[in-house]
Amino acid sequence: MSATTDETDKAISHIDTGYVYTYPYGMNLTLSIDDRIVQQARRKAAEMGTTVNQLVRDRLAEFAGDEDSEAAIARFVTLSGLGDSQGWKWSREEIYQDRLEPNGKA
Repeated sequence: MSATTDETDKAISHIDTGYVYTYPYGMNLTLSIDDRIVQQARRKAAEMGTTVNQLVRDRLAEFAGDEDSEAAIARFVTLSGLGDSQGWKWSREEIYQDRLEPNGKA
């Protein structure tokens, strides 16, 4: 073992890490958000039994596409049936109108 490695090992063994907390998340992110919004978000999160931090992590994971299939299915089930088409059905021409005609105009 080289002298440099021994010195490094000794230095590392003397580092005080008693105040360091490790979380299972890889990156810290600093955001600038209006204080009033943060306070309202904290109140709502507390009512939901969670934290703003967890809500932001969940939303970013969803936005980035990391939502697991079980969560995606649950979200689909929750959101399905909320709309009311009042019997309206799209025709094939209406669905593809914007692709077939310039600027979606007839």
